[in-house]
Amino acid sequence: MTMEKLFQKLDDQTDQATKRMIQNLIERKLKFDRYKSLHLLLLAIACLYCLALCYICYKYVIIPDELSAVEAISAMIGTTHFTYLFIVGALLFGSVKIFYERKEKAEQEYQDLRCEIIDKSRDLWQEESWSERYQIFEQIKVQYDINLFHESK
Repeated sequence: MTMEKLFQKLDDQTDQATKRMIQNLIERKLKFDRYKSLHLLLLAIACLYCLALCYICYKYVIIPDELSAVEAISAMIGTTHFTYLFIVGALLFGSVKIFYERKEKAEQEYQDLRCEIIDKSRDLWQEESWSERYQIFEQIKVQYDINLFHESK
């Protein structure tokens, strides 16, 4: 069932404010999922970049010159190419941190609105449509993975 069909079904059972709350909930869930995916992608890229950088340093600095750890670090810091590679790595991990914070904020907003809808569901659903609430909540759960039956994640 698409979002349009879901809202057509909601027209008969709820008021405009409830429809808007559910629409905001779906939008916040999609925003949270987007940030979660971006965070995991950037984290994977940053980890692979770090592994590749370690391999390059080991293969091209440590092994050929047979340097100790302190000498190897001094040699890498003294080379501008490695300095730029380390800066790019630091920027990557900084972006991972930024997207982690955005993901956490989006999740908090989503969870707060979800819990509010659950708490106010008696007030939001009219008496005659209370029994059909289950069908709509089930469709939202299947389609968007949003649980409106219980407050636990």
